[in-house]
Amino acid sequence: SGSQLVSLRKEIVVTVADLAENQGAEYEEQISQKLSESKQNIEDKITNLKSSVYNTQAYLSDSEVAILLSNVTLEHFWNSEIESTTLTEAASYKGNLSVFASGIRKAAQNIEEVDRQGSIQFSEN
Repeated sequence: SGSQLVSLRKEIVVTVADLAENQGAEYEEQISQKLSESKQNIEDKITNLKSSVYNTQAYLSDSEVAILLSNVTLEHFWNSEIESTTLTEAASYKGNLSVFASGIRKAAQNIEEVDRQGSIQFSEN
């Protein structure tokens, strides 16, 4: 019937809105997770490198080891500004999808109202 069709259209539109919001949240989580994994991978490599250098300390003086390790820091190999920008952009994407989903939900509410108005006009004629 007509009311079932309107209800079905509304359900489809709401489902699209839910999917958009879920996609935004999932995207943000995946980006955050990938950044964390990459950062941890770099930290592990730095730790392993330092360990290797300390193992060769028998052949080097303390000052030579200190010079070798002076630039071996996370800040030297990881750009925190890019990390921050990437996380901000992912959050913005999530926010944009949320706004889109909100608009879609509003449209779903309007579907029922437009159908109701149409049925009133049809019954008056």
